[in-house]
Amino acid sequence: MYCKYITMWLLWDDECVEVATDHSEIAAPLMALAGENVPLAKENDPYVRAFMHIGDEYERLGASRDWRIRFAANMSEWAKCAVEEEMVRRAGRDGSPRRDFSDAVKLRAVTVGIRPNSLPLERAVGIEVPQEIHTDPDYKALVDQAARVCCIVNDLVGVPKDIRNNQIESNLILFHRMCSGGSLHDSYAALLEIHDKAVKTYDELAAKVLAKTPCAFRERMAAFFDHLRYMDSGFGFWHRDCIRYQSLVATEENRAFRIQIAERRSESVNASPARHH
Repeated sequence: MYCKYITMWLLWDDECVEVATDHSEIAAPLMALAGENVPLAKENDPYVRAFMHIGDEYERLGASRDWRIRFAANMSEWAKCAVEEEMVRRAGRDGSPRRDFSDAVKLRAVTVGIRPNSLPLERAVGIEVPQEIHTDPDYKALVDQAARVCCIVNDLVGVPKDIRNNQIESNLILFHRMCSGGSLHDSYAALLEIHDKAVKTYDELAAKVLAKTPCAFRERMAAFFDHLRYMDSGFGFWHRDCIRYQSLVATEENRAFRIQIAERRSESVNASPARHH
């Protein structure tokens, strides 16, 4: 079910969300995911049928109706922000920032998709995180830190592609350079600093949430936090190794940049003379 969900989500994003100009254009599949009635004209839409199947199957396999509604709500939040980000991407062509960098980070942390992704991960681990934990500010902050880790790695490897496509405002590294007026290397370093802080904060928040989780549920929550961390790490390695991110190299003056995942902070950005690439 997780594989079906991810596959359908990515296809729907490519075909529908990226060309939408308003959330209402893509709302019907999410209504179906929640188990709600959809407009009659949309009942046979293939994405409506697909998301209805995903929601129905999760319920059939044991998910509660509350979990299904929460899952669809997270997907709806993502869709609204994804449409907003597409509008920013289309508008950002003249080199003038239209928002603060902190706002860009907040939006990107939603559009990377970790928040809705974490819901079926609960089911994959065999639990449903209780509502009182979902609404806990520390838990919300924990999921936000996981999202920051993922979106920053995605944007790090996407710099060359986004430079070529002039998608500056939707890439955090390039937007940071636009806002700061500094070098590309400085912006790489600044985002890596945010990334490393997010990793540290994630672990601190996990310990904090576990400390106030009822003993009978603590072991399950610990397993979920480990799996969420593992999933985030997996996305990081996927981004680093994905072929589509390796065909271009970002350069600045006489330097070319290559991203690698290493244990030590000093090895995270490798800048070398461009003639060596």
